[in-house]
Formats: sequence, C-alpha cells, structure tokens
Amino acid sequence: MKCINKFSKQSLYNAHSTAPILYGKLKTHKTPAKLRPVVANYNGPTQRLAKWYNNVLKPFVEKNPYDIKNAQNLVQKLKGTIVEDPYMLVSFDVKELYPSVKTEDAVTTIRENWSEIEKNSPIKDLDVFIEGFQLCCNSGYFKFNEKTYRQLSGQQMGGSLSSTAGKLVMNRLLDHVLQESDVKPKFIFKYEDDLLLAVKECE
Repeated sequence: MKCINKFSKQSLYNAHSTAPILYGKLKTHKTPAKLRPVVANYNGPTQRLAKWYNNVLKPFVEKNPYDIKNAQNLVQKLKGTIVEDPYMLVSFDVKELYPSVKTEDAVTTIRENWSEIEKNSPIKDLDVFIEGFQLCCNSGYFKFNEKTYRQLSGQQMGGSLSSTAGKLVMNRLLDHVLQESDVKPKFIFKYEDDLLLAVKECE
C-alpha cells in the first residue's frame, strides 16, 4: 500500500520491545491518599507508532479554544478578565477520564475532521490511518507481578496515545454541549480532566 516510506517504517518498528509495566502512583493531593494505576509504556510494541500519531494529530488537537498548557498560560488568558455579577466561577473534574474514553468516540472525531487532520498526515487513506490509531489505543496490555493483563475498555493511564485520545473526545463533547445548551459561559478552560468556567448564576 506504501502509505509511508521505508525510513519511516524502520523508525516505527521496534524489534526489541518490552511489555508495559503497571505501577501505582500515590495521589498525595487527596485524602485519604489512594493509588493511581499507571502503565509505563516506555518501550512497548506500539510506543513509537503512538508517538507518530501524537505528532500528526497535535496541530488539530491543539487548535481549540479550551486547552491551557499550565498555570502560567491560564493567568495569561485571564489577564484583564473581570468576573462579576451575574457570573460566577465553577470548576469540574472529570472522574476517571482515560478509562472512560472509548476508542470509537475518538475515531468519530477523526472521521468528522479528516479534511483538517489529513493536512499533517503522510497517510492519506482514512481507513488505514484509523486502523493504526485503533491498534495503538486497543493494545492495552501490561504486566503486573509477572502476570500479563489486558485493559478491556477505555484508555490506559500512562498510555502513549491516551492524552490525545482524551482531548479528541473531550473537545468534541464540549463543542456539542455548548452548541446545544442554553448555558453560555463567559469563558471555559480545560487542563486534561479539569474544567474552569464562568457562568451566570441563573444558568
């Protein structure tokens, strides 16, 4: 099919990959402290391919009015903004974002915006592009205590493509909600699974 050249093929292929490992990361900012299951996928079979997809999708994913990069970026965006009556600040935290992100929903976003995404993709065949994307998102296996497991739904915390898949789904959801809802925020900002909005109290 020759969607990519020989050099790209060699750079994406890892003949000496290792199985991703599951470990626990302590949530020190929450009481009582809990462990967050994270998959270390530094040398996994699809890690290089997932990185390639991240680079291809990055221009489209970042082209939205919601995402902020860090606290300094938020301060810059809010500079000069005054929140006063009848507006109030509200925040939301998406519970278990990555395990809730279905690959099919991310694929739907890609299909709906392929004309934009294709501009940055060496692969021009949409079906082939999606096949590789699904391979990365659905190959969620890992090792723990010398046993091998596979995550059956959603995306892995720590997965190479999980953040991008989450943004594809979240941004599409926000677009839809804001178009259909009577609530019209003064502003809305998102950092991964955290949202900050200014809305009218009556809404």
